[in-house]
Parts: sequence; structure tokens; C-alpha cells
Amino acid sequence: MPYYVYSCPECEIELEERRPMELADMPTVCPICHGFCVREVSRFSIGAGARAQGSPAEPQSAGRVWHGGGCSCCRW
Repeated sequence: MPYYVYSCPECEIELEERRPMELADMPTVCPICHGFCVREVSRFSIGAGARAQGSPAEPQSAGRVWHGGGCSCCRW
């Protein structure tokens, strides 16, 4: 089960909660004021580097990219 970050607008705190993906968008209860905490937008980033700072990306060649392993993204 993944962890999600929630924030309480009253207490201005952030907390993490582990829950199933299908319940991720449901608010959780603040442990301090017992109000509702809303889910924050993820700050997760893969491969942050020069391109993430605004450099243009290299154009992709036409066609399908295969990286092996028989993963679901490569299946027809």
C-alpha cells in the first residue's frame, strides 16, 4: 500500500497516511483539531536534472521503443 501526504488547513500540518489507492482521494482526520485533511499533490519526480529545469527535450524518433522484459508497455 502506498503512502499519501495530507494537510490540515486549520493546523497547517502535513501528515502521511498509508492507504489503498482507491481511498487515496478521500480526506483523512487531523490528529490535532479533528478536522478534515486533504490530499496534497505529489512532489515525486523521476530523473530531475537539466531537462527538469527548462531545457528543451530531445525529439523522439518515430516508432516504438522496446526495452525488453515483456513489460505491459511493450505488448501489443
